[in-house]
Amino acid sequence: MPRRVGEYRNYSFETLEKQLSRRDGGQGEWYKIAGSLVRGYTVMDVGAGSGYGMKIMKKAGALEVSGIDPYPGRDVEYGRGEDILGFYDWITCMDVIEHIEDDEEHPDRKDKYFLKHLLDHARIGVFLSTPNWDTYHAGNLLHYREYTPDEMRELLEGLDYDIWQYDAAYPPPKRVESFEDCTQFGVAIFKNRSNPAPQ
Repeated sequence: MPRRVGEYRNYSFETLEKQLSRRDGGQGEWYKIAGSLVRGYTVMDVGAGSGYGMKIMKKAGALEVSGIDPYPGRDVEYGRGEDILGFYDWITCMDVIEHIEDDEEHPDRKDKYFLKHLLDHARIGVFLSTPNWDTYHAGNLLHYREYTPDEMRELLEGLDYDIWQYDAAYPPPKRVESFEDCTQFGVAIFKNRSNPAPQ
């Protein structure tokens, strides 16, 4: 997958309120969707950053929420997705997979290995989000990949699970039929087909 460079946007200086007021909703909209899925379950938030998404999911009714990040906030442990050892009902991974860099052990498509690792440690499923290159052109210098709809389908190819697609760019978040309908990608992967997602 080619590394793409677009218009660089640095939102790190914005307050949470400002991030949530932007048209794309920031990660807060993704955490609201995740909150509807994780009610009553344990959660590991990979790439939790400051931990604000953990608070959103806990407030939505998650039983227990843990978080890891290579640059952790106060209530977040140091760690990367590959470091997960335990099992959780849900694993959330908001805007992280685009930061996964191929290495010598995985010279091509380490993102597929990363997603498989998350699924191996989730009892119910994984919720992830990432920008859609065709509409967003984030151009973050720390992104090693940004997905087109075809590349997102390729990432998920071969997973024998229920996969629900979401778009959160125009709140309220909604389930969509096709990645072409998404301005950003939100994906819920249900390992057990008898666990229906809320609409």
